[in-house]
Amino acid sequence: MLSKQGLYWFLFLFLFLIKGVVKASDYRPGAQTFTLWHNNPSLPQIGYRDGSQIRVIFLRTVLQYQILSSRYGPAFACGFFCHAPCTSFYFSIVIVNASDSGFLYSDVQSPPVVWSANRDHPIKENGTLQFTRKGSLILRDYDQSLVWSAETWGVPAVSMQLTETGSLVLIDKDNATVWASYENPTDSWVLGQTLKEGQQLTANISPMNWTEVMSLTSAMLV
Repeated sequence: MLSKQGLYWFLFLFLFLIKGVVKASDYRPGAQTFTLWHNNPSLPQIGYRDGSQIRVIFLRTVLQYQILSSRYGPAFACGFFCHAPCTSFYFSIVIVNASDSGFLYSDVQSPPVVWSANRDHPIKENGTLQFTRKGSLILRDYDQSLVWSAETWGVPAVSMQLTETGSLVLIDKDNATVWASYENPTDSWVLGQTLKEGQQLTANISPMNWTEVMSLTSAMLV
């Protein structure tokens, strides 16, 4: 039997170990139309050592590693990302760590961000992401001003998925991709992603200032 003091120490150690761990088993990798997400603490969120956070909308696990008896490895999460003090948010795709038992872990300084929709115009608390009935994906700020939308060239999407390679895609009724984040790169090039002719990667001013400053075109990589 544990003494009273021993029980206190056990509870302290348990709470310390689970700090920064979020249950992820109920996350889905996609959604149908007519869905609205609000950028607020109602979304599952996980914080990191540098004060950054990701409020998760979609999660796609890509488990590659074995630690003890549990599979553990990288996963892609899509949602609202912020740097400390988290007054401005970006609709982003980030790399997180996950286990097959359904947990996300904040065991790194800050998660790598591989794509963002609105680097030049972050949104505030209570901004929204809407997958409309007509198949458009629209990001708005707290005052409902339009910040960003996915260009589908008039072809309505019926579903949205976060793929195993980390690309967010909009799919039409014929199961064809009408828009993909990989086709609209920002400052990162992920394994399996192709930078096509005319596309470019645009760097941020700094890790904390995401204003676009310098571009690298596909021709420069040839």
